[in-house]
Amino acid sequence: MDSKIRFWSIITSRLFIIIAIIAIVIIGVAFTKNLVRRAELTTEINALHSKVASFEQKNQELSGLIEYLKSSEFQEKEARLRMGLRKPDEQVIILPNESQNVEGDLSSMQPKMDEANWQKWWNYFFKI
Repeated sequence: MDSKIRFWSIITSRLFIIIAIIAIVIIGVAFTKNLVRRAELTTEINALHSKVASFEQKNQELSGLIEYLKSSEFQEKEARLRMGLRKPDEQVIILPNESQNVEGDLSSMQPKMDEANWQKWWNYFFKI
């Protein structure tokens, strides 16, 4: 019985209670830090998941664009626009731009041959 009394006297002593309170506070602070860190990690994981989803969508869009660029339809269109190619049974009509003279005034297209070289340079630099 003497050991029971001694045990309870140690447990109820002020030093033991202070040490127990300090231990509980330390454990509580560590637990709180762990919870806060876990919440931060969850938020970061969710942000990364949304980035992954957006990158996957961009990847799908780029894959679709690559497939379109590889298609014969696109290659034919680009050949027509950039190289002026046509199919054997087609006729090409070139329409003048609005800035060009429609009446066919060819004199504006030909360079002036009657001017002196110095006049050409003067007009090149100072003509507005």
